[in-house]
Amino acid sequence: MFVCEDNGIGISTKTPKGWIEANFAARPGLRYFKADGLDFYDTFKVAQEAADFVRRRKKPAVLHIRTIRLYGHAGADVPTTYLSREEVEAEEAQDPLLHMVRLMDQAGVMTPAQALDIYTETNARVARVADEVITRPRLKTAAEVMASIIPPARINRPTNGPTPEARATAFGADLKAMAEPQIMSRLINWALTDLMLEHPEIVMMGEDVGRKGGVYGVTQKLTQRFGADRMIDTLLDEQTILGLAIGMAQNGFLPMPEIQFLAYLHNAEDQIRGEAATLPFFSNGQYTNPMVLRIAGLGYQKGFGGHFHNDNSVAVLRDIPGVILAVPSDGAEAAMMLRESVRLARDEGRVVVFLEPIALYPMRDLHAEKDGGWMRHYPDPSRRIGFGEVGISGDGTDLAIVSFGNGIYQLNQTNREVSSRGFSTRIIDARWLSPLPKAALSAAVQGCKRILIVDETRHSGGVAEALMAHFHETTSARLARVTAEDSFIATGPAYAATMPSAESIARAALELCR
Repeated sequence: MFVCEDNGIGISTKTPKGWIEANFAARPGLRYFKADGLDFYDTFKVAQEAADFVRRRKKPAVLHIRTIRLYGHAGADVPTTYLSREEVEAEEAQDPLLHMVRLMDQAGVMTPAQALDIYTETNARVARVADEVITRPRLKTAAEVMASIIPPARINRPTNGPTPEARATAFGADLKAMAEPQIMSRLINWALTDLMLEHPEIVMMGEDVGRKGGVYGVTQKLTQRFGADRMIDTLLDEQTILGLAIGMAQNGFLPMPEIQFLAYLHNAEDQIRGEAATLPFFSNGQYTNPMVLRIAGLGYQKGFGGHFHNDNSVAVLRDIPGVILAVPSDGAEAAMMLRESVRLARDEGRVVVFLEPIALYPMRDLHAEKDGGWMRHYPDPSRRIGFGEVGISGDGTDLAIVSFGNGIYQLNQTNREVSSRGFSTRIIDARWLSPLPKAALSAAVQGCKRILIVDETRHSGGVAEALMAHFHETTSARLARVTAEDSFIATGPAYAATMPSAESIARAALELCR
């Protein structure tokens, strides 16, 4: 039931007369109810009717209540700057408390003198409690203010995971396929299957996640394995997807919503910024919206979709306090990081964004066709990559190259050329982009003379800015970076023109080493 308390004005701009009723009264599938808020008998009666309709018919309704705004919109708002004195006084004359006393007197429920006694007693009690409240300690330090950004740990029922029989039933022939290396999209699918077997409170929702199995097949077979009530196909509306996840999280579920493409998140990012991530902060940890938000994103898709289906903008996600942003670079890493993301949401009440590089979903080869160099075996369900744990490949001291996602794939392609020139290298996979695992990153580059940062997000506002600042503050190494341009991503042959490439990375690495 959607309740509109309509006082006829925003801050200073009046609502067009009749607009709300005209907009909702005849909308298909939505029952409209209207009440006069100055008549509390009428309001109670109509509200009961609306609630009864919603509960009995299982359909939505709008309850439109006429109300009065006494005084200004807020403490600093002086209504006489945009309303006439006569309008302000006319509104004050409609004080709903006076109407309530009049109606109760007419009904023989309470006399005005009795109502005044309650009013006076309540005023005195409020003043007494206020005197006590102002003596309580207030937040003073940054640490006190930030303490509620991360919610308190939750108590969950322990689980030993699914039985071998349950896994065999769910996976079927896929169990045999686990003996062979697989592409990232399939390993994520298997990780999701194991997680949903282990935690019956996990529910997924998103565009095409159910019957279709996702645009890239990541969620295929999950509806057959777990049913439509745990694999919810939604409308093409990202606000609905995240709103549903928030509501389910507050009711004991562990939602795993999917945003089909990163570019689509921007339609609904305030559901995370203004709702999910801020709920524990403003409630001092009393309420949380734990979830793992899966998003297919970043660039390098060949010839598909342009800027609506390739997007390398993650600044908004890194700018939200408390939100964890994880980006895997291969299938095994994705499975283990996804398990840790579920643990963070389930046990610690966190909001985790799991950004899956689209271009790596089907990636098989690394150096040559059919070499299978980027396929991985499915890691045992007990294995996780801990929050803040970075990946380190090599122990060279001439050059450390720090990257994530598609960048790690490219670095493994270019490392041969740099090493062949006589320079010893070390590849660092950051994995967790927010908050940055600063201590782990510092330890990972220790002893290196030079650090190259490869960042597939944008030059301005990208991840490299934070990494450059961190390494400048904590090391004496020479620094350089390769980033994407400050541009949207093109489609067609220019799909990677604005992004780092194996060639541009190799050039930058050799230049830095010289």
